[in-house]
Amino acid sequence: MACDGIAVYSSAVLPGWEAAIDGKPAQILEAYGKLLAVNVPAGRHTIEFRYAPRSVWLGALLSLSGLIAAAIWWWLSGRGESVFRGLRRPKAT
Repeated sequence: MACDGIAVYSSAVLPGWEAAIDGKPAQILEAYGKLLAVNVPAGRHTIEFRYAPRSVWLGALLSLSGLIAAAIWWWLSGRGESVFRGLRRPKAT
C-alpha cells in the first residue's frame, strides 16, 4: 500500500491467534465486530496469521501421558506382575 492501513483477515477473533508482519509480532485488532485485523505500515510486507491455541498443546500432552501410562500398564501386565498389587485373584484349580 502507498500509505499506512489495516489488513483484515476473514476469520473470527478467538483466543490463540497470533500475527506477524515481516516476521515480527503484531498486535491483533478486531475489525467489523468479529474479524481479525492488523495495522500495516506503508510499503510491501508479508503478513502471517497463525492459530495455535494452548488447548491443542494441552490436549496433545494429556494424550501422550495417557499413551505412556497405557504402555507401562501393558508392559507390567505382560511380565506377570500385578498392576494393582494384592488385587489379583488366585486362579481356580
